[in-house]
Amino acid sequence: MKTFDSFSRSVVDLYDAIQAAVEDVEDSQGVTYPELMCALSSLLCHAAMEVGMSREDFIITMRLNYDHIDKSSLPDDNIVH
Repeated sequence: MKTFDSFSRSVVDLYDAIQAAVEDVEDSQGVTYPELMCALSSLLCHAAMEVGMSREDFIITMRLNYDHIDKSSLPDDNIVH
């Protein structure tokens, strides 16, 4: 079992790798935010199912993550009005 520090480092490394891949496909293939949301949400759902997470727990986890994002750090052009 990983320590908290090891887990945290893995999460940051994974986030950075995913962010770099997203930026790459945005630039090279013109992937839009709706396409990105579709692909990433599908991956998250499959990962949750594979570990046996209930639908309710998955939604709670997504809500907690969403609510803790610093929205002031997002560029205005990414916000849908």
